[in-house]
Amino acid sequence: MHQTEIERRVSSHVAWLQRRPGGRRLDLHGVDLEGINLHGADLRRARLTGATLRAAGLAASKLAEADLFGADLTGADLREADLNRADLRGTTFRDAELGNATLCEADLRTGVLMTADDSSQQASSSGRVDLTGAKLRGANFTGARMCGAVLATVDARDSVMCQCKLNHADFSGADLRDADFRGADLSHARLRAAKIQGMLLAGAILAGIDIEALGINLAVDETQAAADRVLKALDAHSEWVFSIGKRGKRAVMRNVNLAELDLSNRELSGVDFSGSILLRARLGGSNLQFVNFARADLQEADLSHAVLDGSKLVRADLSRAKLVRASLGAVQIKDANGKITGSTWSTNLAEAVFAEADLTEANLRDADLTNADFRGAKLTDAAFAGSKIDGAKFDY
Repeated sequence: MHQTEIERRVSSHVAWLQRRPGGRRLDLHGVDLEGINLHGADLRRARLTGATLRAAGLAASKLAEADLFGADLTGADLREADLNRADLRGTTFRDAELGNATLCEADLRTGVLMTADDSSQQASSSGRVDLTGAKLRGANFTGARMCGAVLATVDARDSVMCQCKLNHADFSGADLRDADFRGADLSHARLRAAKIQGMLLAGAILAGIDIEALGINLAVDETQAAADRVLKALDAHSEWVFSIGKRGKRAVMRNVNLAELDLSNRELSGVDFSGSILLRARLGGSNLQFVNFARADLQEADLSHAVLDGSKLVRADLSRAKLVRASLGAVQIKDANGKITGSTWSTNLAEAVFAEADLTEANLRDADLTNADFRGAKLTDAAFAGSKIDGAKFDY
């Protein structure tokens, strides 16, 4: 099938997803699409059962809830693709690129595609999902079902496999350094010759695995390993900022426990910390412009001299936090040529709690302080010019 015809069908599929007249669900059951280029295509809920997608270009594509049962994705480029909740039973991913892809709650269990020639008999294939040699670095498989999957020699460094069903999976010769398997079921999994340094295994089921032979010491506290993983991700984020997105990777730290971590004097602009616990975290002197701290727990955190201009702290708890000389003002918006447009992006502190916080000489000019609570806070020489204070609570 020609590229132009595929693109026409994909456009019709997008119309179907959007419930527009004339749209039709994409159905390429059993079609040979070897080498097709569908980079960034919206293929959510598409039917690709048994399709041949060898060496296909599917980077950044949207395949959430797609039916890829028994498909052949050998050597396909699926970097940063969205395969959340996709049906991947019996699928072949040998030597595929899946770096930074998301496969949360995907179904990668054994599955055999039946054909008319099978006469209701099982096909000769074992039907096990085959990821041999695949590149999975940074991929997120949280909650995926991968019982019996073949992951021999995969590069799964920094991958996330929390809460995965991986019983009887084959990781022979795999590189699992710094991978996160917390809460995963690894019972009877094969880990022969696998690299496991830095793996996080808290709460994992390891029945049938000789942990002593593999050098796994479950008595070791994983707190430091988890902290090292976070700091490594934030180092990659700094590189992403300084290279303007050419290198590194933006950090997303939603709902993460970062209590008491030392994150001072770091380049953290644009990080998503929403819902995270940053109790007593040290963030002094850091660049936190456009950071999302919505609903974050920042109690007793040290944000002295930090730059939070343009950040979002809606409903954040900063009780007893130190914000001495911190800047929470507005950011001047510039155009594509770097020229100031005259518009600004305000820091959003709506409903944030600053009870007993120290905001001495802090800059809150032009900030949105709607319904924020400053009762008991130290506000000596703090600047509030131009701020929106509707409903804000002060001691005076």
